[in-house]
Amino acid sequence: VEWDGEEELSETYDWDLFPQAVEAHGAPAFDESFVFVPLLSLGGEERVENLRARTTIEAIRTMVEFQGVIEH
Repeated sequence: VEWDGEEELSETYDWDLFPQAVEAHGAPAFDESFVFVPLLSLGGEERVENLRARTTIEAIRTMVEFQGVIEH
């Protein structure tokens, strides 16, 4: 696996909001992830103000409930 640093994080994982979210909301705990509230698929906007730290497993369950099964 090749690693291109911050540019790859930005392009592949939409990383740019993460440092801003940590600054605004604090770092999520080990079992948490940042989640857009409301979910982007439900009309939420991709802004730091809309990110919330949520337990990762519960966030995935909520996404599946509202959006359907996550496909690759």
